Amino acid sequence: MYDGINDIDLIKITQNDGSVLAIAWLGRTNYLGSIYDKTVKGLRLRKGNIQIGDGQTLNTVFKDARFNGWSIGEVFVSSPHLIPNARRDNFEKNPAYFVLIEQLQRVAAEITREIRAASLKRNRELTMELEKAKATVHDAADAIENGTDITAKSRILPKLSSAQKAVSNSTVTDESGVYYQEIAFMNWICSLVHSKVRRHSKRSTH
Repeated sequence: MYDGINDIDLIKITQNDGSVLAIAWLGRTNYLGSIYDKTVKGLRLRKGNIQIGDGQTLNTVFKDARFNGWSIGEVFVSSPHLIPNARRDNFEKNPAYFVLIEQLQRVAAEITREIRAASLKRNRELTMELEKAKATVHDAADAIENGTDITAKSRILPKLSSAQKAVSNSTVTDESGVYYQEIAFMNWICSLVHSKVRRHSKRSTH
């Protein structure tokens, strides 16, 4: 499933005295997972027209570094106190740099919170779809076992198709793989019962 930018947030990053260190833009997505396109993946540092480092440079501001790969945005540094190092893979580590990093850690913490909230919401929705699919499969199995009439069986077929589609289209970020296993199993069960209902329906017409 493809993700996209739904909105853009502008964030002003300042020092304690209120002077601006940088302006950042952050793309708001559905946080479906790590971004595949490496040319835009991750928050990036820029000063003027020069990119400082790459899409992994700011991994360190995230407690869970992989979540930078779920993010998209740029931090445009404006303070003269933030000086690119000779390799241009980061800034010189002076007091202004550490303030910048501290502020970006707060931004990263908010991104992480939103990623986890989005993941929990999707997984709750998936759990509901799995339970619905199980109930539909149970009804279909009863129909086969008890010789339900052709009209009842014909009503079960679209329900099975809908259940299978809902489970297949679910987006999860479950690292344990349990949800993926359940999706695969329910897909298999739905397909199996669907074919059995069809066979029984055909027999009933003869």
